[in-house]
Amino acid sequence: TSCPCYHVTELQLHARTQSGTNSHSAHDPDIGSNALQAYKLSQTPFFRLETDDSGDEGKIPFLVLQRALDRERSARHNLVLTAVDGGKPQKTGTLSITVVVSDVNDNAPVCSQPKYTATVREDASDGAFLLHVNATDADEGPNGEIEYSLRNKFRNGASDLFELDSKTGELWIKGALDFEEKQVYEIKIVASDKGAVSLSTQCNVLVKVEDVNDNPPEIDVTSLTGRIPEDAPPGTVVALMGVTDLDSGVNGQTICSLPKNIPFELIQSSDSNFYSLVNKENVDKESKPFYDIPVTLRDGDEDRLPSLVLQKYLDRESAFNHNLLLTAVDGGNPPKSGNLKITITVLDTNDNQPVCSQDMYTTSLYENVSVGTVILKVNATDPDDGNNGEVEYSWGTNTNNNIQDIFQVHRITGEVRVKKEIDFEDIQTYRLNIQATDKGQPPLSVDCRVTIRTIDVNDNKPEIEVTSILTNVPEDSKPGTVISLISVTDKDSGINGQIVCSLSNDVAFELKSSIEDNMYSLITKGHLDRERVSQYEIVLTAKDLGQPSLSTLKTLIVEVSDVNDNSPEFLQNPLELYLTENNVPGLPIFSVSATDKDLNENGAVTYQIVRGDAALHDMSSFLNMNSETGVIYALKSFDFEIAKTFRFHVLATDLGIPPLSSNLTVNVFILDQNDNVPIHYVEVEITDINDNSPAFTEKDQLLEIPESSPPGEDFQLQAAQDADFGTNSVKFYKLSQTEYFELELRDNGGERKIPILKLRQSLDREKQNRHNLILTAVDGGNPPRSGSININITVLDDNDNRPKFTQELYSVTVEENSPVGTVVVKVNATDIDEGLNGEIVYSFVKNLDKHVYDTFALDINTGEIRIKGKVDFEINNVYRVGITASDKGQPPKARFSVCYAVLLFCCFYSPFSGEKLHLFSLCGLGDPLTSTVSSVLRYLYTSHNYKSALCRSLSEYLCSLRKY
Repeated sequence: TSCPCYHVTELQLHARTQSGTNSHSAHDPDIGSNALQAYKLSQTPFFRLETDDSGDEGKIPFLVLQRALDRERSARHNLVLTAVDGGKPQKTGTLSITVVVSDVNDNAPVCSQPKYTATVREDASDGAFLLHVNATDADEGPNGEIEYSLRNKFRNGASDLFELDSKTGELWIKGALDFEEKQVYEIKIVASDKGAVSLSTQCNVLVKVEDVNDNPPEIDVTSLTGRIPEDAPPGTVVALMGVTDLDSGVNGQTICSLPKNIPFELIQSSDSNFYSLVNKENVDKESKPFYDIPVTLRDGDEDRLPSLVLQKYLDRESAFNHNLLLTAVDGGNPPKSGNLKITITVLDTNDNQPVCSQDMYTTSLYENVSVGTVILKVNATDPDDGNNGEVEYSWGTNTNNNIQDIFQVHRITGEVRVKKEIDFEDIQTYRLNIQATDKGQPPLSVDCRVTIRTIDVNDNKPEIEVTSILTNVPEDSKPGTVISLISVTDKDSGINGQIVCSLSNDVAFELKSSIEDNMYSLITKGHLDRERVSQYEIVLTAKDLGQPSLSTLKTLIVEVSDVNDNSPEFLQNPLELYLTENNVPGLPIFSVSATDKDLNENGAVTYQIVRGDAALHDMSSFLNMNSETGVIYALKSFDFEIAKTFRFHVLATDLGIPPLSSNLTVNVFILDQNDNVPIHYVEVEITDINDNSPAFTEKDQLLEIPESSPPGEDFQLQAAQDADFGTNSVKFYKLSQTEYFELELRDNGGERKIPILKLRQSLDREKQNRHNLILTAVDGGNPPRSGSININITVLDDNDNRPKFTQELYSVTVEENSPVGTVVVKVNATDIDEGLNGEIVYSFVKNLDKHVYDTFALDINTGEIRIKGKVDFEINNVYRVGITASDKGQPPKARFSVCYAVLLFCCFYSPFSGEKLHLFSLCGLGDPLTSTVSSVLRYLYTSHNYKSALCRSLSEYLCSLRKY
């Protein structure tokens, strides 16, 4: 009941011309005999239909190409595929198939003509159109697109005269044609398509050149007698001349004639192109000593006046004699000729200047070369004859006097000798101008350039300059502390000027190289201890790498200054004292002594007895002590029966800041004397209660701490006193909250704890110059008692900040010829340190050009740059000045790594408009066009071309911008 059908009603196939297959099956929902049974294809000679039984999928039709396709004949083929089932009646379904034939490059281009011919006059202008070559290609797309080119084997001859448009095939004249050189050009033009495999054909072009009268006749004087005697008979030949014309036909025909009012005539030879000039009557020198004879030559087209000229200068040095052979050729067939020998002798004139054998003489010599040594020999030759060719040597006119003092040149031989000792460190390269002059009149000369390069020898010892030194170094200086800044220099160059620095062994210092070459810092290598070594004798050795090596020694004396880092020490602690009772009050009973390794105030010791509470029968209240000598006096007579033993403490304190102290415990034993009748005693023990608060001897303690102190450094604080004993005495300390410090308790050998203030993180005076803390001492009583002391810390400034310029670059303009003393610019730097550490001095950086020091002066205190010499634009138009700002700290801080440049631009006045012009250097100032024009104008001025038209135009342009 259903007919076969396709999923589509139309199908378009793209086929190449080669054979191939394709398929597209129909579908029939019926089964069995009613299902799809066969396919039919409409009639076509190019395709046939094949089917394949695929089982469940039914029959699949295949379209098979059985004959080659040709797109150029038929680009499309329309077919109908019919599907037929087996039912009765039969049902069918159709599919329209369009086969589109894709193009391949199977056709070569075809020229429209087998040969193209064109005729052109030889005076045709450049760009004149000749002809149009046209080729077609039956293919399509790139396969049918055509390009034209000259065939390679003909390209060299034709490409200089003709130009071919590769797209249109138009042929144009490119160069100058000359009929006299070539009359016919055969050109092969290749027409190629753009297929993947290109096909091409050749088009032949014939170009004929027509002659025009473009060559004037020429007269060639083959023989000339410049002087003839006045009695010469008529017919004397004065000159022989030949006339030629390169043109052909009527253009090449010539007629030669003379004026009628002179006693000479032309006689034409049998060959019409040759003439003899003869006198036709006697000549009289007294009547007319000189004849200027014009010869008129006319060709067949127009009259021309030829000039009788010497084609090139004679040169005796090239040819002393000229032997010429004049050949006259007639126009017969075969042609005949005649010869004439002419001998010309050329007399010498001084027309050649001496020539140096080398464009540049270059040599090298060691700076220790002996005086009188011949360095080189300058040689110049002169091809002239006699005196004209004799050469003498002397210094050039612009030779510097200093060079003439150092070298001498031999007048005859040209030998250059050393006249004076040479020093590489003064001048490395000498440029000499030696003038070679001949003896002709007038004499001619040439400058022979000589370059002498001096080779350095190791003749200079290194020099050591101590730019700053800290002769007294505190012994608590941290490792890395800068003691001295050292600069080493060596006038020699290369490896002779390379320096290695070292220190003597066994010193607590080392050298640290700076970012600048040959700059060193002498720094501490470890911790110093004055008590072990109080003075260092540092031997600094600077040794160059030359052969043999030279060295310099410099001794630095560094004293280690004392700091209070040692507490007083007792020889024995604790100490036992045996004292007989009934001693005399007021007399000394004992003396103690402590030593301190420090010096002066740090080592001076004072003594005091640590007092308790007299109410608690503290026996120390009955003692007195000399604070300087340590002698202890008894204020009363001791009684064995009242006290057999007691203990007191002696505190030894030095005078350093902050002071350090140590305690001595003295155990006193009273020796009994038989001074009492027997008495019975009752012993009563008194128990201590916490009735005393810890107390400090002062309300405030002042500490001065350098901001360079490293974390971990400690500072002793004042300990609190508590009259109570045992658990009621001071047990611990508390410190108010701070991020910079922490508290540490140390045992002093007894029951008391010493509070130590330890630095937790680095201080910065510029951020916070004071720290106020509270130290609280707490006893162990119940309830506990406490006492406080204010710790006032002042942060001492350290030279830890470098000066900073307010601008990274100062750019100013100064007029040339500005008066001396004019302030050009003022640089300014600031330093946030205080005191000398913040005071700034200014200086020029080292190694500036000499003309900077000669032209400008710098005020070291204000930073003002003033003019001290002549400012001349033509000598120098841009100055780059490096300024160093240094503080007065020890050691000083300076901008070693960054030198701020001051660019000083000169200005001048336009010689054309009178307006002031400033020339900007190529450093990004101004827009690109203005910078470029300014740079060109600066070059013209510095090269003294300021009168040129280009300079005038650029000056007017800059003035018009009104930017300068």
